[in-house]
Amino acid sequence: MMTAVTFLILFIFLPSSNEFRLLFANRRDIRLLETNASSPSPRGSSTITTLIDKLSDVTSLDWVESTVCWTDLEDGAIYCENDSKRSIIVNNHLPSPEDMAIDWLTNKIYWTDSDNNRIEVVNMEVPYYRAVIIQEDMDQPRAIVVSPQTGLLFWTDWGEYPRIERATMSGSDRRAIVTNDLFWPNGIALDVEGKIVYWVDAKLHIISYVDFEGRNRGRVGRETTGHPFALIFASGGFYWSDWHTNSLHYLRNSIPPPRPATLAPRHPLTPMDLVDFTPRPNIPSPCASSPCSHLCLLTPGSFTCACPTGIGRINQTHCKTQMEEFLLVARSTEMRLISLDTKDYTDMVLPLKGLRHVLAVDWEDTEGWVYWTDDEKRVIERAKLNGSDQKPVIMSQIIHPDGLAIDPIASNLYWTDAGTDRIEICKLDGSFRRVIISKHLQEPRAIAVDPLAGFLFWSDWGKQPKIEKSRLDGSERVSLITDGISWPNGIALDPQSQQMYWCDGKLDKIEVSSYTGSQRHILTASNLPHTFGFTILNNDLYWTDWQRRVIEKADKSTGRNRVTLKDPFSDANGLKAVRRWSWKGVKNGCTGNGGCGELCFWMGDSVKCGCRSGYELKWDNQNCFLPGSFLIYTGVGDLHRVSLNRSEDEEIIPVGRLKAPVAVESYGDWVYWTDSKTRTLSRAKVDGTGVTQNIIDLGLFHPEGLAIDHVAGNIYWTDMGSGKVEICNLDGKFRRTVVWGVEEPRSIAVDQQTRHLYFSLWSSTTAPGISRSEIDGAGVTQFVTNWRTHGLTIDGGYLYFTNIDSETILRKSLEGGGGLEFLFKAFSPYSLVVHGDRIYFSSLSNGSIYHIEKEPIVGPPSPPTPLLTHAGNVLDMTVYKYNSTVDLSGSCSCVVGLCMLGRRKSECLCGNHQSIVNGTCIGPKEFLLAATSNSILRILNEHAPEDVVSNVKNARSVDWGKGLIYSDGGRVKGVDAGVEGWEIGLDRRRGWVFFTTANGGVNVSTGLGISGTVVIGSDLPPHNLVPHPPSFTLFYIQGEGIYRIRYDGRYKRRVVEGNVSSLGVSGDFLYFSLGQVIWRCTLDGKGRVVVVASGEEIRTISLWGEVIFYSTQSGLFKVPTVFSSTITPILPIPVSTLKFVNLSISPVPDACDGSSCGFCVEGVCSCPIPLVLAPNGRHCVVKLMCGAGEWECASGAVGCIGNMKRCDGNVDCRDEGSDELNCATDPPPCVLPNCMEPSDSSESGSAPWGVAVACILTVVLICIIGFVCHRRRLRKQPAGIPATTTTEPLFHHPPPSHPSSSPYCELLAPHPSPATDCCREYCGNPPPTPCSTDLCSDIVYSPPPPSSAGGTSSSGGRSRGVSSINLKRSSGWGNSYVPPPPSPT
Repeated sequence: MMTAVTFLILFIFLPSSNEFRLLFANRRDIRLLETNASSPSPRGSSTITTLIDKLSDVTSLDWVESTVCWTDLEDGAIYCENDSKRSIIVNNHLPSPEDMAIDWLTNKIYWTDSDNNRIEVVNMEVPYYRAVIIQEDMDQPRAIVVSPQTGLLFWTDWGEYPRIERATMSGSDRRAIVTNDLFWPNGIALDVEGKIVYWVDAKLHIISYVDFEGRNRGRVGRETTGHPFALIFASGGFYWSDWHTNSLHYLRNSIPPPRPATLAPRHPLTPMDLVDFTPRPNIPSPCASSPCSHLCLLTPGSFTCACPTGIGRINQTHCKTQMEEFLLVARSTEMRLISLDTKDYTDMVLPLKGLRHVLAVDWEDTEGWVYWTDDEKRVIERAKLNGSDQKPVIMSQIIHPDGLAIDPIASNLYWTDAGTDRIEICKLDGSFRRVIISKHLQEPRAIAVDPLAGFLFWSDWGKQPKIEKSRLDGSERVSLITDGISWPNGIALDPQSQQMYWCDGKLDKIEVSSYTGSQRHILTASNLPHTFGFTILNNDLYWTDWQRRVIEKADKSTGRNRVTLKDPFSDANGLKAVRRWSWKGVKNGCTGNGGCGELCFWMGDSVKCGCRSGYELKWDNQNCFLPGSFLIYTGVGDLHRVSLNRSEDEEIIPVGRLKAPVAVESYGDWVYWTDSKTRTLSRAKVDGTGVTQNIIDLGLFHPEGLAIDHVAGNIYWTDMGSGKVEICNLDGKFRRTVVWGVEEPRSIAVDQQTRHLYFSLWSSTTAPGISRSEIDGAGVTQFVTNWRTHGLTIDGGYLYFTNIDSETILRKSLEGGGGLEFLFKAFSPYSLVVHGDRIYFSSLSNGSIYHIEKEPIVGPPSPPTPLLTHAGNVLDMTVYKYNSTVDLSGSCSCVVGLCMLGRRKSECLCGNHQSIVNGTCIGPKEFLLAATSNSILRILNEHAPEDVVSNVKNARSVDWGKGLIYSDGGRVKGVDAGVEGWEIGLDRRRGWVFFTTANGGVNVSTGLGISGTVVIGSDLPPHNLVPHPPSFTLFYIQGEGIYRIRYDGRYKRRVVEGNVSSLGVSGDFLYFSLGQVIWRCTLDGKGRVVVVASGEEIRTISLWGEVIFYSTQSGLFKVPTVFSSTITPILPIPVSTLKFVNLSISPVPDACDGSSCGFCVEGVCSCPIPLVLAPNGRHCVVKLMCGAGEWECASGAVGCIGNMKRCDGNVDCRDEGSDELNCATDPPPCVLPNCMEPSDSSESGSAPWGVAVACILTVVLICIIGFVCHRRRLRKQPAGIPATTTTEPLFHHPPPSHPSSSPYCELLAPHPSPATDCCREYCGNPPPTPCSTDLCSDIVYSPPPPSSAGGTSSSGGRSRGVSSINLKRSSGWGNSYVPPPPSPT
């Protein structure tokens, strides 16, 4: 680090007249170079000292007095350091700082930004007032230099039309001084005394100059080095950094000009910017006693007062303290602020973190909060304008937050959610959240609030687009605009005129109407291809346009006076126009929250209080309380709650958007539900906090009923699709099947006292009714018969239910001795729940919820009392009870597993097919895998099948290694190696996987790096792969037969002929199915006997000990291996493939004659095709390809021998002498050293000479052509430069011969800018890499080759790699340049 001592040394011991010092940026540090000013020598006279180190990515620098400042591209910041104290001058909205220069008279930093395309200035003292001084018509500004003595600044621009410009240091009096014959104007330097501007062109490799007025243009000396970057003029010479040479260079300004010298060549450098480090002249500053309140900027002979960006003026010398009117613009990954107090509409980035996809934005004026929705992060956040106090407001149960609106008087926040299709509200700090509108919304988007009128407006662009209005609490909902509307993206309100404006992104127009939807008319429909964000302020409407990528405004009354504020401005979404303090002093009944305890709604003429979700108003209608109980029911895509104390008091439970909720239950703070579309069992906090958890999301087909065992802490559910009743604990662990093989189980209830299960069956083949079992599913009996029932509820020793067939409500004593009691008949009751003295039920006929008395009434029945009308299709309901949890400590005390608390015993049980071993749940060692049409099941004897994986369509093959292995159509899942195929077979002893390939073969993978072919591909693909580990044999079906082959691909033969559908191996026997019969034979195909005659076509078989499992169209069955007529059904559904798994088989290492083998087969080291044994005879390696004149050894060992060694009487191959076999029948092509094949001719020997002569002639011809082109290029002059403005001809010289240079790089490499370092990476030794600036991703900025009018290019007048690209430049180039489209990346 640089210290105060360093600076004291630098400035106290000033350099002598013959010494010159310069500072330069070296990417990761800042260094000082000292050299002889009169004749800098490359041979050691220069010394380099590191002043500041451990930096990130320094690209430019400058200094004043004892302070060094620099830009850091990686940090996006400007730093200054003095006496080891580092200050951050700028660290916001600085994406691509190209170059910087310090006004050492007034202590201000100027810099260029090639991403924002602007020049800015900032004070070096606190507060760091920052202002944009030039931004119009800027393309890609690069280098910058200031002259405080004259009040001028100069800069280069290397955009589509390269140029050099100047202006005063306040940005005024701007003019271009060089516009012709520029390519990459990189470094720029000044001779203030001579009033000369020098610059270096990285494409032309020359230093040129003009005077301050742009006249008297000339060139300095010879061409420079390969890629000059920064340039200074000092001590009678030129110093520059070069990216190709990674060095600093010097050129003395003399006649004749000498060759450039390299400074400190022994130092490895990555030089960037450099500055003269000699003392500056001591002259008075015009700003020393200026009256400027913020910024004093120099002009020739005077100064100008300037205001920070976006701050308006009070007068010529003083500025306002802050912005009063501005736009907040959501721009996907950032938030921009555009001041409306100034006419330059400069945009600034708010220093916010972690934005991903911001859609909407709003402003809270009292405390100055910015609120926004982030669709990708699924949050609503807020922060202050300076980026402080950034925090989430809403971050749970939110899917696609879209529109946003603030009620500034009541301090309420409204938002639309296109994922849940809801409109919600909370306080500005996120508290007291409540859903106010959820029904009949499809794609809610924009939302707007009129706090004084008490109205809420929103748009919906779903299948039936519309704009609607309601009171601020969601009541009195009215549709305003329903026709002539498609994509109503934005809404803006004018409270004074009571008018509503909206923009339509599809119909390309802006319309207006009254608050009632009347007086509708088009305001403007001109050039509005895709409007999105929309806002209003004073007399103007503002909007963003996705397609044109602009921000515009127009008069709100006429649509005229359109002004483009920003063009281009991509990724602009929502925007908000703000006038500070516009709501100050504005009041209504909700000022101070209107006496409400939680939410206050101004209804236009009165106050209405509201509560957060789950709470209800007290009888004072102001304060809220948590009710002891309320009703929860399933709606269409939602869960709803209804007060049991107030009728028609209903709201959404904010648990996210649901697809098809079927059943609902509650326990403690949780609400549980099943969803028949997503096939899940889920839970969430009943107050909407936290996130939704899918506790069961595997193996559910059509989940229906739901019941909680409050005593044991378990949850039961029925699955109508699989015909099962299952159980797990309350967080989804230890799932078990308690009842299976039943038809269409629906509603379910748990008797907490007698420990029984009751579940309804809607069987279509047997009599429907209600069944009862023990709590563990044992002892299933019929409790009620012959009726389809629903809504099973247990209360007070009775089972209550609805009879769907008779449309009645009934009950029956749990003792079972009495008959059925009739309670009610009307309205087609469906779901039911009992609470207190009332029965609550839903009606299928009118979609309402009613309640009746629980006890039967003597005499005429009373009509039911409505609790909630128009509730919809209510499939299930439950009563939530506060503090409904039960102390479970004394139930089972299970350390692991779930508590199965029965009448006679209690036990701890694991999940399906598992048992507790040493305190851990362990799976079975032997089981059967069965693939159905959409899942893979695990089957055990006397146990219900368990889904191992679901949503698998038509698995072709299954097995079990370290876990499940299966193929579902080309990709094998469950193995580490990238195995692809239709069928698989596993040798569990060795862990080898056999799999079919796309070319109709079979490959093997050992999992230890060895893989190869066992069966060579053919038109008849193999299937049903069954390895037989004891014999190292693979059995498979191919065509019309069963084949066997050794693991290394040898000894293939057919053992069974016929149209075999499936096979299995057990012990020394082979089992296979032919049509409707299962046969058994030996492993050689002998001794066939029939073991099963099924009567149906057999699809697949598998062997489990002495039992055969097989599948037909009717289902899965088992039968003993000895012929028997005892066939036992297992599953009523067909199975596509079966596999018996025995995990008790441990891997057995194979010994191959005591040596370590990579692929051991029958005690012999071998290899699958195409691998062969290495010379050590143990390892498999890739087989060498023998060249011409060589003979390939047959197998076993790697080797190629010369043809002369074939059949020479000596064994040369290491595979037991295959080179000496069959010599009589297959003689070698040539045995004698000088023999010649009969096909050879005497002319063949001349071929090599002919080729040599042709090569020599080609080289000579190329040299002649190259020499001629080189001479022509040296003589040719560039056109387009007036002779009167040139003191010396400007030549296009060829590029220097440098190891890292490339003609392709010269023509196509992106701009020479520190913002990317593209050219350094691309043209140097490393390969080209993607870059980050516009230029690097868009070939539009690639320098084109010169036209015929402009001389020859550095590559000999020919564009290498871009010959088809036309040219379009400023004057001096004749052709048109049409850039190719940018890369998609």
